[in-house]
Amino acid sequence: MTVFDREHYLQTELDKFLIEELGCPPGEYASRMDLDALMKLKRVVAGVNNLLTMKLTMRLIDWLEENGVLSNSNAELERKFQRANKPNTNGFDLECGKVIAEVKCNVPVAGNRYGAAQRNSIIKDIQALTQGKSKTAVDVTGKLKFLAVNDSDGVRASMQALSRSSGVSTELLHEAKAFDRTDVVYVVYL
Repeated sequence: MTVFDREHYLQTELDKFLIEELGCPPGEYASRMDLDALMKLKRVVAGVNNLLTMKLTMRLIDWLEENGVLSNSNAELERKFQRANKPNTNGFDLECGKVIAEVKCNVPVAGNRYGAAQRNSIIKDIQALTQGKSKTAVDVTGKLKFLAVNDSDGVRASMQALSRSSGVSTELLHEAKAFDRTDVVYVVYL
């Protein structure tokens, strides 16, 4: 009977990523990394989420502009603002005039279902969009509210399941439409 070797499995997955995705020459990289090197790698990888959030936020700005929610001038101002500012953990990912938005880069842990922590984080963001955040003075009343998620089959299925089971007021968008309701959160797949 073969015994599962967790360390070997995780090292193999890291090596596979470095070789296949980054084009590193074949080798055993992870097994040569000590705890200090792994901690440094963790710090670097933690920044990837901020980069993903910024890129998805830029796609959301483009989408909002293309669908007439943001004017060209407001969209350009928001792009400049996003590029010039550090990640903000207290406010919304996007605040521009009549629009507020959160951007989520979650990858469903179970293929087509969010894990408990992911689900809770998304619900918390939806509630913040509809009720406001305690750490920011933004009044959400009368604002169009958007939740942008990276588009994939797993994310679509996960968002549909979350929307059905959570009781939060969302409208899953599959195509552009008139945005006239401020009492729902529009979920945009980008």
